[in-house]
Amino acid sequence: ISSRVNKKVASKISMATKVAMVDTNKKVFALQVASLDSEESVAKEWKHINKKAAPLFKDKITTNIEKTKVNNKTYYRLKLGEYYNFKSAEDDCEVFKFYKVDCFVSNYTDKPIRL
Repeated sequence: ISSRVNKKVASKISMATKVAMVDTNKKVFALQVASLDSEESVAKEWKHINKKAAPLFKDKITTNIEKTKVNNKTYYRLKLGEYYNFKSAEDDCEVFKFYKVDCFVSNYTDKPIRL
């Protein structure tokens, strides 16, 4: 019985490792910095954020827009960055907050926008 239990445990650990390896190779998280009701508002907010936190934008940051409907109203979520793990995204969000830019860790959206 002990041998059978050890094999089951080893199998589960192996599966968890494989899942973790797959997850670390995918962009899973981004920083949501705004949710607005028009694309024009997103462009204005982007300029405002870029000015407010200029040192953070020296290197090009991936910028995506997630279009979503909530209670029959369309919103455009401005998302920055591409992260493979939650902790890295969370750490960068704290840096943005230091520059007075509200954000939270959200899902990655692959809908690039040029602003």
